[in-house]
Amino acid sequence: MRVLIVENVAGTDIGRMGKTLARRNVELDIRQAFDGATLPATPNGHDALIVLGGPQDALDDAGSLWFPELLELMRTFDRARRPVLGICLGSQLLARAHGGRNILAQPLEFGYEPITPSVAGRDDPLMSLLDPGVPIFQWHSDTFELPPGATLLATGNN
Repeated sequence: MRVLIVENVAGTDIGRMGKTLARRNVELDIRQAFDGATLPATPNGHDALIVLGGPQDALDDAGSLWFPELLELMRTFDRARRPVLGICLGSQLLARAHGGRNILAQPLEFGYEPITPSVAGRDDPLMSLLDPGVPIFQWHSDTFELPPGATLLATGNN
């Protein structure tokens, strides 16, 4: 399996999840979009897409010029029936890409919290590679509503 990873800010990398995926022989293609890295136009050569977090809000196209291209790439992966996982800002962008509503400036969530896979998450080809209850660092105050037809794969404590 080869997974495309999109980083949206310096210092926010795939971390523990990357180590877990590497132990399972998953090849990672890491693109630092914040630093001008080229994003592919199609999912060809990739089995899945993971979009990471950042301090931006998901509506900040003016401050994050790659967002429109990334939103289209997320939709392209979906049309090709390839899994897309959004983490933090990545999940907010994924919701936006598919018509979900972004909700800015909610109460801050900060620190390491375990994520709990949903039933669908336990059966998901990408999420099922993660250890259940793995603590994930959270630092956000924005959230979103799932777009129509979306599947919730995991939740945090809040």
